[in-house]
Amino acid sequence: MQYSAATMALINEPVRALRDRTNNELVSFVLERFHKVHREQLSELLELAEKIERVHGDHPESPTGLYSLLSRIEKELEQHMMKEEQILFPMLLNGQYPAGPIMVMTSEHDEHEAAIAQILDVTNQLTIPEDGCGTWRHLYAKLNEFITDIRTHIEIENKVLFVSEHARSGQCCGSCQ
Repeated sequence: MQYSAATMALINEPVRALRDRTNNELVSFVLERFHKVHREQLSELLELAEKIERVHGDHPESPTGLYSLLSRIEKELEQHMMKEEQILFPMLLNGQYPAGPIMVMTSEHDEHEAAIAQILDVTNQLTIPEDGCGTWRHLYAKLNEFITDIRTHIEIENKVLFVSEHARSGQCCGSCQ
């Protein structure tokens, strides 16, 4: 994946360093590095999961139900990202920090974490069977990457973007949000 120079500049920064960035920089980063990437990841993961379940469905360690779970996650995550893109992010870019929409998004982040737990359960903590084929290995490597990305995405939003720029600067006690 090719990223913009602005995104490349932020990719390796620790989350705490992102607190110094503007909402415009953060929203652009989240859209390019996470929203766009999650859409691509899920498309590939669904294809791989379908193949593994179809070809290896009778294997005792087959991740039965993974395709269905990923389909549900894709729908829920798409709805979540659309709400951010169409409602919350424009508000944040205008300097607003609406408690209601932010609470909804952070609650949905908790639901995403629960979905990750389900992925880990269905895949036996991403444990590849000894006789697992290359596609199975690729699927689990891509699942691991997706899980890492989702968790980083959630951390950036919950701990940085959903906190006012004023509060992030250390000039606020937090009660003005």
